[in-house]
Amino acid sequence: MPRGLLFVIILLLIVIGGAILLSRGVKEQPTHLIEVEVPANAAPR
Repeated sequence: MPRGLLFVIILLLIVIGGAILLSRGVKEQPTHLIEVEVPANAAPR
């Protein structure tokens, strides 16, 4: 196998592995709880 082809295959494996790792690790997390007071006379629509 030529050295250039081997380099490209290894590079692709690293890029694909990194993309999978990053996509698994990134989860949308709330930074803080949002609390809003609701008035007692709020009528449902």
